[in-house]
Amino acid sequence: DGGFTANDRGVRRYALRKTLRNIDLAVELGARTFVAWGGREGAESGGAKDVRLALHRMKEAFDLLGEYVVEQGYDLRFAVEPKPNEPRG
Repeated sequence: DGGFTANDRGVRRYALRKTLRNIDLAVELGARTFVAWGGREGAESGGAKDVRLALHRMKEAFDLLGEYVVEQGYDLRFAVEPKPNEPRG
């Protein structure tokens, strides 16, 4: 169960806080691109998560992260690494 799409709001908030700290560190180290790997997003069982809600949560997370980058004045792009077969299934 991935952090951005978790059913537990507390887990989603923790994942966002952790990602924001990683963005700050990436910029401090001179990164120009932040690669997001969603391989843990989704679920091992189709019944564990509402797909539309999970996609909405993922969009919500990237909206927040993008707004943060703009507000901070960072020159940083996002790249989403596709992982169509992860988790398994």
